[in-house]
Amino acid sequence: MSSGITETDSKMLDLPVDFPKEIVCAKLVKGKYGSQVLLELDECVVFLPQPSTAILAPHLKSLKCHRIIFCGTRKISSHHQQADFQFLEAEEMNIDFVDMYRYMVELLMDRILKRIEHFVYLWAL
Repeated sequence: MSSGITETDSKMLDLPVDFPKEIVCAKLVKGKYGSQVLLELDECVVFLPQPSTAILAPHLKSLKCHRIIFCGTRKISSHHQQADFQFLEAEEMNIDFVDMYRYMVELLMDRILKRIEHFVYLWAL
C-alpha cells in the first residue's frame, strides 16, 4: 500500500487499554484482504478490525469529531479474539482532571468487578 503508512503503524491491540485517543483522520484503504478503516491518531495509525468496515465506512467524516477507546479483546470463537473498542464524541471528553480521574477509577473498578464475577463463575463450575 502506498498511502504513506510508516513504522508508526500499529494494530488496535497495541493501543493502551481504556485510554481515549483523538482521531485526527479516518479513511478507507484497500489492503491485501479488502477494504479496511484506517484511523490516524495523535501519535500513530491503526487499522480497525475488518468486520467494522461495513458499519463505519459511511461515517468516516464524522469520526474526526470522536475519540477511540480500546477496551481490550473479546473472544469471538474458541481460537480467535477480536479487538473491542468504542467511540466517544469529543465534547464528552471536555472534563477537568478530577472528572478524568473519577472516570478512570470507575473503568478500573468495573473491569475488576467483571473479572471477579468471572472467577466466581468459573470457581462455581
